Amino acid sequence: MFASAIIAAQPESSSWLDELNPEQRSAANSPAGPLLILAGAGTGKTTTLCARLAWLVSQGVAPERIMRDSLFRSSVRGRRAA
Repeated sequence: MFASAIIAAQPESSSWLDELNPEQRSAANSPAGPLLILAGAGTGKTTTLCARLAWLVSQGVAPERIMRDSLFRSSVRGRRAA
């Protein structure tokens, strides 16, 4: 389930946001709802997703209302073999 609350993006200073570049920060603190992040290897997708989770929780979204999924090339190969 995705967080169903509408949350206004609020600039805030947190160590997990300070580490992000402007594009990552924009994704991390965008309003609640489904979010798809597509980027190449080594671009900080995992860091961005973790910062988003922390931001959502800091905004009052219950952790059990958040779903995070990552798809790796190796997991796709494993699924094809099954």
